[in-house]
Amino acid sequence: MDLRTYLETEGDEGADRVPTGADDYPGDPDVHVPETAVVVERLAVLRESPDGATYELGGYLARPAAGDGPAPAVLVVHENKGLVPYVRDVVRRLAAHGYVAVAPDLLSRVGGTGSFADPADLAAALKEIPGDDVVADVRATLDHVAARDDVSGDRLGIMGFCYGGGVAWRVLTVEPRLRAGVPFYGPTPDARAVPQIQAPVLAVFGELDERITSQLPAIRELMATHDKAFQALVCQGAPHAFHNDTNPERYHPTAAREAWRAALGHLDANLRPA
Repeated sequence: MDLRTYLETEGDEGADRVPTGADDYPGDPDVHVPETAVVVERLAVLRESPDGATYELGGYLARPAAGDGPAPAVLVVHENKGLVPYVRDVVRRLAAHGYVAVAPDLLSRVGGTGSFADPADLAAALKEIPGDDVVADVRATLDHVAARDDVSGDRLGIMGFCYGGGVAWRVLTVEPRLRAGVPFYGPTPDARAVPQIQAPVLAVFGELDERITSQLPAIRELMATHDKAFQALVCQGAPHAFHNDTNPERYHPTAAREAWRAALGHLDANLRPA
């Protein structure tokens, strides 16, 4: 399933609740990491579109509050709802674990997530951005992060959720700098691109998310055929988007914690080698 097809067939998963205060996080307080626990920065990368117009690729970056020397970095690719509070919190959770983490706003070409009042309009606008342009923006974010003084440029990973999981898979097929990938319930890549994957991949699925989980046997076989490092975690009783703690209709706390532990373990094993 390609990304455009995924966006066209994806149902309304329920919008993230909106915070009302400076740190009034709209999700699970047990997993929330406040901005005061890490160092937060605004991403701003000047980009040029294929027609020659310039735009600012925005995003959200967090780094550990303290540390010795450069740290590994992880890119976080958002769902089809854009750069919402949940995604920013995931970035902070990674920073609290010792990573420099960043989530680009993949709607930057059309005004950014904050320019859309209606989530349906946002999803429709995202669908109109060509997949190659989305991948180019993610790779430009990777360029920016890898060049930072506080980042170990040879220890880079990627994580994505739903639509962003599909983007993460696609970036893994074209980006040799990546050393770890964790796509959460994202549509798997074209079979012809699998041989180009170089990073070890942990793919996370929800047992009840049949539309995406049904792709597991094929991608498992392809990864094995091409001798790629691959693990899959299927969280029992979990639906699509189960990790999003701001979505009470989908959030599965037990599965979310299991998946997060596995994701951190995979990142640590590949980005922090002994």
